[in-house]
Amino acid sequence: MNNKLVQNFKPYTPPHVVSQEMNICAIVELFLEKPATRYFCITDDAGALIGLIGRKRVFKAVFSHHVSSASMVRQLYTLVTSESAMDLLIRQFQTVKETDDLDRVINIMVEHDLNEIPVVSETNQVLGFMTISMILKEWLARSREDH
Repeated sequence: MNNKLVQNFKPYTPPHVVSQEMNICAIVELFLEKPATRYFCITDDAGALIGLIGRKRVFKAVFSHHVSSASMVRQLYTLVTSESAMDLLIRQFQTVKETDDLDRVINIMVEHDLNEIPVVSETNQVLGFMTISMILKEWLARSREDH
């Protein structure tokens, strides 16, 4: 969309960072306090993003006893034995940098069926999230300008 860069969308949706040791009950409480939040960020001691915890993953962990026995055993075991944020960590996730163009962001979000994507610095510090709403607002504004 007109060579717009991620950095043109500041301020990003603020990230919510939780500690690696936070227990599941505390994570559930935090999700309930922040109902619009889909992901919490987990960072290392230097503040670099190492993973995400998604609302759906927490839900599955809490209610893992409802998962059918036909599910993959390893996945079920992980859910049943989860106790802390690190146990629920999504380690493979997409990110974008501020210097990425919007078309790249849109491609990643569509390809991976994402509602939001973390924006990270060159040192992998989480700066915030780009969301579908942010991109749609930009599209709508441009669409109105064209008409």
